[in-house]
Amino acid sequence: MSIFIGLVVVKKMCDVFGDMNVLFMGAVGECAQLFSWGFIKESPPTVSALVTSGMDAFILSLPWVPMMYYSYRIAPPDLVSTMASTACVFQFTIGK
Repeated sequence: MSIFIGLVVVKKMCDVFGDMNVLFMGAVGECAQLFSWGFIKESPPTVSALVTSGMDAFILSLPWVPMMYYSYRIAPPDLVSTMASTACVFQFTIGK
């Protein structure tokens, strides 16, 4: 449910700020999330788990939405669908 809410918010952000700017914000947000995973001490594990899970709800959808909307402007739809499915397979494999 939180990813769905994030997708709705990101689409509105794309309309206001532009696709490439939101894509850049997504890259910066993912870097901040990776740094937070590395530097937050897990003294009470629930606090760090809540922080990183809360960031996941919004940060994960931030680069995907503008990438899908912008890619149709520069490539044919068949190529975009192949790229999206290949990227999803790589992310699933890395995440597993």
